[in-house]
Amino acid sequence: PQGTLFGKNTISGAINILTRKPSYDPQAEVTLTATSFEGILARGIFSGPLVEDKVAYRFAAQINKREGFIHNQYDGKDYNDRNRYSLRGQLLFDPSEDVSVRLIAGYYNRDERCCIAPYLINGPTTEQRRRQGGTVIDPPSSTVVSFDDDKISRSNEFNTSAHLDWDLGWAKAKALVSYQKAFAEDPGEADFSDLQIVYFPFNKADIASKTAEISLSGKVSRLDWVVGTFATRENLSVRNSILLGEDAGEFVTSNIVNGQAGQSPVPPSDLLPVAIVAGAGGSALFPPGSGQTLNFASQVGKNLSLFTHNVVDLGAGFNATLGLRYLIEDKDGGGFSNSNSPSCNIPPSANTNALRVLCGAPAYQTQYKDKRITGTGGLSKSFGKLFTYASYSSGFKSGGINLSPSTTTGGTFTFKPETVKSYELGLKMPFFGKKLLTRTAVFHMNFKNFQLNGFDGTAFVISNAGEVVSQGVEFEGSITPFKPLRISGGTTYADVYFAEGTADANLRGKQVTSAPRWTHTLNFDYQQPLPWDGTKFVFNIAGRYQSDVNTSVALLPQAKQEAYTLINGRIGLGFRNDIDLSLIGTNLTDQVYYPIIFASVSQAGSFNAYPGPRRTLGVELRKKF
Repeated sequence: PQGTLFGKNTISGAINILTRKPSYDPQAEVTLTATSFEGILARGIFSGPLVEDKVAYRFAAQINKREGFIHNQYDGKDYNDRNRYSLRGQLLFDPSEDVSVRLIAGYYNRDERCCIAPYLINGPTTEQRRRQGGTVIDPPSSTVVSFDDDKISRSNEFNTSAHLDWDLGWAKAKALVSYQKAFAEDPGEADFSDLQIVYFPFNKADIASKTAEISLSGKVSRLDWVVGTFATRENLSVRNSILLGEDAGEFVTSNIVNGQAGQSPVPPSDLLPVAIVAGAGGSALFPPGSGQTLNFASQVGKNLSLFTHNVVDLGAGFNATLGLRYLIEDKDGGGFSNSNSPSCNIPPSANTNALRVLCGAPAYQTQYKDKRITGTGGLSKSFGKLFTYASYSSGFKSGGINLSPSTTTGGTFTFKPETVKSYELGLKMPFFGKKLLTRTAVFHMNFKNFQLNGFDGTAFVISNAGEVVSQGVEFEGSITPFKPLRISGGTTYADVYFAEGTADANLRGKQVTSAPRWTHTLNFDYQQPLPWDGTKFVFNIAGRYQSDVNTSVALLPQAKQEAYTLINGRIGLGFRNDIDLSLIGTNLTDQVYYPIIFASVSQAGSFNAYPGPRRTLGVELRKKF
């Protein structure tokens, strides 16, 4: 957990990405890559001075296009393609030796046929799809599907930030402000079949966020200190419609009456119109175009925090670390769900709830507020080239408001914050004159009110599962047996399970969703100068193995992803004048794997899955100027 540094508090680690600053020395790099699936990746980076030693610029642009690897028999189109581009510009001002200002602006755009989840398991409702003339691919395929509605995924993002670094002599001041605005939409197909069961006429989201951070850092005698404040404001809105198609009435009614919707057949005594509905093909209760005509939700979130992070040199190779953060969270949000589904007029009961399809929810407005103190403490010791440490840190993930209105019926408007206490022991040790470098860590983390984001068939719902424990050992190492060859890798054993405090007794003692028990990585990197002037041979191959996981929140046995290994590679030549030519490959063994497996929409017993990218081969040409 990063409880003190890196902006907003994080529960289990942060990835710190630093963009390269503009250079006063002219620089340029152009890369062109052609890959499988008619892929093209073009990237250009340019940097240099505008005013000598005072103003510099840096500009980067990238275009990434590729055909899809999932073929839809219904319309003949290929899905899960890529069609995106990004731009980033920077200006660096150095008015004096003590002051530096950097301005950054970026834009990202995506317009793709994405994201398709083929059937992984054909359940009992498959026969009803056949009877109604639907296409059933049996056995299921990870690359061939048949669905009737188009599936589009569009998004764009604009972001800008300003960075100030000021050396005050007694301390260094840093200030950062940022603004980000993003939009996404994902309309079209919902049930991934070529029956018209359910679809999204529109599905949109907007988010705008502002952040500000000011910090001072310095060193006094044996104390290395940082103090600062961070604030953010985020405006979020989501809106969509989920409607039934022309085939929904017969499909839903037949499955319910015949007991194929995950429950026993509906007794006629409990619902007088059942026989009439079934005979009319379900059109009375489930007419085309009925359903949730508008789901809308919005939220305004604010965060303010004060933090300090300090390292004290205790002498004799010992260092002590102490960090604290005080934070205030404030969220105000709500929404509503309108429905014109006749089925929602049926009085709810244990036997009739399955007939109440795509019902609405009354408007709600609620608030979440919290105040917390998190922190970290540690002790480290250097024994020459050997380094060892022990640390404790606490993390916090804010609670919030469920923004899927149709799931809030019954008053489940908010969810609780997730907290963690983390303990770690580590050892870094070099051998053989640093030819062998190793790092070993033993960790134990205890999560309270663990947050789960689950799909209920039409919407995502965040809930608190209870207590989770994550404990294990991580080892990383690298060895250079001889100069051109470097071998690196790592192994992590992580026992991540739902503990006794878990609300759902069926989850207790089981491995947490999408958490592999074993992960191994291995990388071979070889670079050898060749007899020709300025030419070198480059070879790299990298592999990653993970043990089996369950990708569903409820740990359904059908959602198990078996262990798999991914291998990527590169082989090429580097020429004089900074020209590189390489053959590249990802997923070289063409491993089929599914990062997410979920229960099919409105089709109990069937499961869909999002497949990982297939094998991709390519040629890359790079030139530096």
